[in-house]
Amino acid sequence: MVMNLQVRDLMYFAKVAELGHLGRAAEALHVSQPALSKCIDRLEQTYGAALFERSGRGIRLTDAGRLLQERVRLVERTLDETQREIATLGAGLSGLVKVGAAATIAEFIMPTACRVLHEEAPAVVVELQIGMNDVLQDALRKRQLDVVIGPLGRHDDALVQIPILADDVVVAASATHPLAGKRATLEAMS
Repeated sequence: MVMNLQVRDLMYFAKVAELGHLGRAAEALHVSQPALSKCIDRLEQTYGAALFERSGRGIRLTDAGRLLQERVRLVERTLDETQREIATLGAGLSGLVKVGAAATIAEFIMPTACRVLHEEAPAVVVELQIGMNDVLQDALRKRQLDVVIGPLGRHDDALVQIPILADDVVVAASATHPLAGKRATLEAMS
């Protein structure tokens, strides 16, 4: 509760500093002028320094007031940046993604996938680990990787497998080999 009061007081201070007039600031903030004066008094007591001095019909910042105004602006920018960064993280548009892939996938699939990802979410960083599928899936189970792109392995209840493309595997043999011209199966090759 005290923190909320301090933040509110600082935001009210910023408006008074911006407008240079207590009455106009009170009107803009939809608070009474006495309430705004109490806010400024609380801040001056908290910081142990006068923040404003009278200047004709208005008020102007003291050196301490100018310093506080700079710091309030810094806090406002930091809060805005934090909000944007958290929103992009929440939307999956920034952060680190640890990807595991076999060498051929890393060479032929990942460059295009990374380019598309960079176009859609330039703040996402991809960390690529190249390895054998069983090693990569083990790292995935241990949460050392976020995703593995590779051939479907045996069914594993701990992992979700989503096919993203089909790949034809071929057997190359001499024209005189018994399998030449036939559809090769694993059984026929053993």
